[in-house]
Amino acid sequence: MRRMDAGSKEILARLVRERSGVPVELPEPRSTLDHTLLALTRFWVGDFPGCLKAADDAERRAERPLDEVLAVAALGLAVAGEPAAHGRADWERSLEVLASHDDGGADWSFARYLVAEAALDGARLDVAMRAAEGSSWSCAWAGHPYEVMMLATETRAAGFTGRIDDALTALDRLRPAARRHGLSPLADAVAILLTGNADRADETQQLIDTLVAEQVPAVDYLGRGVYLLAAFGAISIDDVGQAASLLLLVDDDAALSHLTIIDRAIGLELLTNAAVAADDADAAHAWLEASLEIADHPIAFPACARLRSRVALHDGDATAAVEHAERAVEAARSEGRGIEVAEGAVVLARARIAAHQVAEASRGLREEVEHSDETGHRAMRRSAGQVLAGARRRLPPRSAGGWSELSVREREVAELVLAGLDTRDISQKLFLSPATVRTHLSRILCAFGVSSRIALLASEGPRGEQPPPPRDLTPRQSEVVGLVARGLDNAEVAAALGVSVKAVEKHVGDALRRWDVASRFELARVHLGADGGDRA
Repeated sequence: MRRMDAGSKEILARLVRERSGVPVELPEPRSTLDHTLLALTRFWVGDFPGCLKAADDAERRAERPLDEVLAVAALGLAVAGEPAAHGRADWERSLEVLASHDDGGADWSFARYLVAEAALDGARLDVAMRAAEGSSWSCAWAGHPYEVMMLATETRAAGFTGRIDDALTALDRLRPAARRHGLSPLADAVAILLTGNADRADETQQLIDTLVAEQVPAVDYLGRGVYLLAAFGAISIDDVGQAASLLLLVDDDAALSHLTIIDRAIGLELLTNAAVAADDADAAHAWLEASLEIADHPIAFPACARLRSRVALHDGDATAAVEHAERAVEAARSEGRGIEVAEGAVVLARARIAAHQVAEASRGLREEVEHSDETGHRAMRRSAGQVLAGARRRLPPRSAGGWSELSVREREVAELVLAGLDTRDISQKLFLSPATVRTHLSRILCAFGVSSRIALLASEGPRGEQPPPPRDLTPRQSEVVGLVARGLDNAEVAAALGVSVKAVEKHVGDALRRWDVASRFELARVHLGADGGDRA
């Protein structure tokens, strides 16, 4: 096959520079690479049947390993946009060949990138992440404008799988490259998606305002993509109206036919969501009708199932809403679509609450939020909290989130715990039942990532005036009390000091008597409040 030469690289540079909406003109294709580039240029302007034809030609000419990968990638692009091409791309074969032949050069790096991009466009995030893992494509293409597209693919793949913290790290590499090549709107659009899902609403809105002011022409894959990413970011900060407005800048066709199948499906879901939010049943059903053409396509199914769930719930059919949402979550999870799994979990919880399945709704959201907290997808916690609030339920605080995770009442309880009050004293002071105080206490401990009141003291220190200890302790007693004040139990103290547990029990008992306090908690509080008391 013909290798990646200066002419091929110039074609890719023109794709990101020429924003006319007209396919880049190519010489007569003679090789698999030529037909792959032709497929890419047709995909770029939304000519999906043309992309499929070029991909078929690439597949027929494929003989060598690199040819095979390029042909699969070309077919993957066609699959992403042309419903009739479903099932044509042999993803596993492409990954096998990449694993055994990729030498890190420009040719193989481009082939690996194109597999990842095609899989991402076809919502096969599991394949996209495997193709992107350990890639060196941006190094092999450093200095070329298409380096920006490669970095954007890597960043988007991490973002759409729900790994928001990882994607934000990748964004730091994308932004300077985008500035160098005059493609800052693309980096801004990716940043909108990520900051929105990281629950940084003010930053997200500023980026949206900047992007809209750029007036990027929505005439090709790149131009449409920046508005789609911005719309997806806007929906993550609950601005449904703005998200719909951004989406409608992309395509004036009601069926969104110029978009890939996944973008059509999510776009129609977004418009349905906006109609439901406006209590416009007719509009919601109109968007539902528009989605029927692709509703059962594997790429579109999760988004269209969520769309159906939203409409069913608005129509008052909670049972159907639950069934649609459950299928949406299962389908999205099977292909690593992290953001869609989270969105589906929120839709499912709303449906379950309407079906009087509050416990199931709460449990499902708690599980998803626990995962999203680990990956930086913080918008999920906010959305889940809003849903549960309507059912008079709450999420547990984010572990180790600290004071910011607590309600006003929980902060009051925490301050009183640190001041030395026990449950009975706090309940009397705040006019709460002891059970309510204990509930608040469990959430406080979770918010600080500690398991006991002593560990909370060790983390935050005592509140209020603390008189000096009434009597000095022996050196060994002081050592034991210091470790108790750090939250260690007797066995842990014994192990730390190399003594028996019984010896520790005796030292603790002696310290309690010497200081005339009734509990280990009070012992720790006196120690931490005394001169020389230390906090872990």
